Amino acid sequence: MDDAFFMFWLIAKQGVDRAAAGYLFGIDPPSVGRYFITITCILEDFIRRQFPVMSDEEIYLTQHLKWAAQMGQPVHSVIDCTEVFTRGCSSGTAHAAMYSEYKGHNTVKFLTGIAANGMVDFISEGITGSTTDKKMCLEHGHLEWMKRVPTNVRTRDNKPAIKLVLADKGFTNVVTDYLQHDIMLATPTRKFIGVPFNDADVKRSRENSNLRVHVERANALAKRFKYLTSPVEITRADLFGREFRVIYTLAVNFNVSLCHDSLESCRMKCKEF
Repeated sequence: MDDAFFMFWLIAKQGVDRAAAGYLFGIDPPSVGRYFITITCILEDFIRRQFPVMSDEEIYLTQHLKWAAQMGQPVHSVIDCTEVFTRGCSSGTAHAAMYSEYKGHNTVKFLTGIAANGMVDFISEGITGSTTDKKMCLEHGHLEWMKRVPTNVRTRDNKPAIKLVLADKGFTNVVTDYLQHDIMLATPTRKFIGVPFNDADVKRSRENSNLRVHVERANALAKRFKYLTSPVEITRADLFGREFRVIYTLAVNFNVSLCHDSLESCRMKCKEF
């Protein structure tokens, strides 16, 4: 079993081809694939037990003071989309669905969310590269996920506090959908042609960007695993989604915290706001 974990790490981290891994460990390539799936399932179960769903109160209590200082209240999470290149499709219909205009390549797209304490909060299933950010939010789990997050923080009039989520300008068209469920999706101030930003707009956009960068750093950490940087061959989208979630969570949750420098700095007292 130790060899199986080591082989998984070689493939995921170093991008070793499965045929080469089979040669190194003295097994045939199909067996390498079966071992890779088995270790993925074992790690997925470990991650599920090690990192249960966090309530909003847990996130607020363990985040850096700068989040509330810059945004006016504690922040729940930051979301963004990331894409993984895939190999070409023989079917024209499949190619059209997988092709990402943004990347200029066939991709699988994921919506990722990093809690304000630096831990992975949400990873969607893998979706075709042509899917819009709005569909990623509304049809592939994030909005439903946020509605189910345990809410323990109350306002002064004893109502559930509005959850604050940061996102880039690509998510502007779903702000009202989230607000209907007491979730504030904070995006950068929109720039109109011929209308310059005032000082308040510049300050607000800069603060949003300074905090939103953490999810981009998390995406970059995951891409250090070479398995996610070279075009992958997709045989089963659900299986690749599980592989991505395992690798992404290992890369982020077992690394140095993205959002604060020391344990002392994250001991934030949960206050009414």
